[in-house]
Amino acid sequence: MDNYNFLKKNLILVIADCFDYPEERYLKIDEKNILLNNLGFLRKLYPDKKISLFFDKLFNFLENIDAEEIERIKKEHFEYFTSPKAKTPPYASYYIDGKLFGNSYFKMKELLLKEGYVRNPHFGNTEDYISNELEYIYHIYDKKEKLKKFLKEHFSIWFMKFYDEIKDKKISEFYKICIELIKILIEEEQNDF
Repeated sequence: MDNYNFLKKNLILVIADCFDYPEERYLKIDEKNILLNNLGFLRKLYPDKKISLFFDKLFNFLENIDAEEIERIKKEHFEYFTSPKAKTPPYASYYIDGKLFGNSYFKMKELLLKEGYVRNPHFGNTEDYISNELEYIYHIYDKKEKLKKFLKEHFSIWFMKFYDEIKDKKISEFYKICIELIKILIEEEQNDF
C-alpha cells in the first residue's frame, strides 16, 4: 500500500472516532488530545489539497476548542445521533429501511459475522452505526473489490441521505467538517474504481 492510501485508510479510522460518543480523551483541552494528535500527524503527511483544507479546519477547531464547545458536541451527539428521538440518526437501517433495526441492520450484522470481523468494543451502538461502518471500511480498505462493493451497494446509499439531511442543520462545526471529510473520501474512493 502506498503512503497516500495508508493515510486515507487511517483518516477513515480517525473520523470513525469522531462519531463515537465524544469522550474527554478525544476532546481534551491539552496536549493529550488523542484526536488532535492523530489529525496533526496525518495532516502533515496528507498530499491532497481538498482534504487538507478540511484537515486544517478540523485541526484548528480542535486546537481552539473550549469546555463549552465540548459540552455542546456531547449534547448534539445525543440529540442528533443516538437518543431514542434522534433528529438525524446515522444508522444505515434508518436511511435504507426507514427505521432502526431494519433489514439492512441485520444484513450488516450478518456480513460482519460472515467475515469473522469483530468490531471495536469502543464503538458502541449497533453494527450499522456510522462509526462501526467506517471502522469496517478501514478493515476492508486493502481489499478493493470488497470496498468497492460495500461503498456502492451499501454505505454510499445511506450516507449520502444522511449527509443531505444534516449538512444544513445548526450543528457544531466539528460534525459538519467530519461529514464533509467522509463525503470527499468516499467520492474519491469511488472515482478510483
